[in-house]
This record gives sequence, C-alpha cells and structure tokens, in this order.
Amino acid sequence: MMIRCYGGVETREDALYLHPVVPDELTAVTFQLRYRGQPITVELTPHMMQIRLQPCSVEPVRVCAEGTLKTLCPGESWTVPLSPSARSAPSL
Repeated sequence: MMIRCYGGVETREDALYLHPVVPDELTAVTFQLRYRGQPITVELTPHMMQIRLQPCSVEPVRVCAEGTLKTLCPGESWTVPLSPSARSAPSL
C-alpha cells in the first residue's frame, strides 16, 4: 500500500513512473522495490524524493518523476523536489 499510494508507483511506456503524495503528518517514508532486476530505494519527504539505484550489473532503467523522464544507471541517485500538489490535503 505504501508504494502504490504514497509513492504513486506505476509502470508504463517502458519506464517506472513515480508521482508521490506524501501526507504532511509524515516526516519521511522510505521503501524499496525492484524494477527490471534493478533494486531501487525511494525516500520521500513532503518536499523531496530521492531515488537511489543500488550498484549491480543490470541495464540502466528509465524513471519518470514529477513529469521529468531520466535514464538512471546502477549506482546513481536522483533527488527531485516535490511540488505542493505532491502533498495531500489536510485532514479534517
């Protein structure tokens, strides 16, 4: 649930798409997943997302975060600022 809901993770068009929605009540969320054999760690805060590919011997993967598509190689990381829309509405 955390990966799908908070991370907004989906695969399409031969890429891993991340469109997170982080509640303001959470200071950070970290999860791991594997895409095309590549172990990936994603750290989310209300203001940023860091995507880290673990060093391994698989091919580079395409990742789309906040509307930007980038090819990442094993061992690389990418820090993406999150727009205000990536934060959920306040609880009532």
